Amino acid sequence: LFPGVRLYIFEKDLEEVRGVLVEEPIPDSEIIRCPRCKSKNVLFEDSQQGKFSKLTVALLLGLLFPAKQVYRCQDCENEFNL
Repeated sequence: LFPGVRLYIFEKDLEEVRGVLVEEPIPDSEIIRCPRCKSKNVLFEDSQQGKFSKLTVALLLGLLFPAKQVYRCQDCENEFNL
């Protein structure tokens, strides 16, 4: 499944492990799509909006602010929340 990763199992557990490792497709209703371009290429990550201004304020005040987590389309770079 994953390059460079090995999974060692006992022979007596082989059938049970095969059942666990079966990849089931995600229902289309649960796939997150970008509201702008309808792409499925979406990640949940730190917001890039206002990043420079927050960094400037953090440096001036000597504080670190946690980054806001948002969904970001990897195709059109739109940031959104659900």
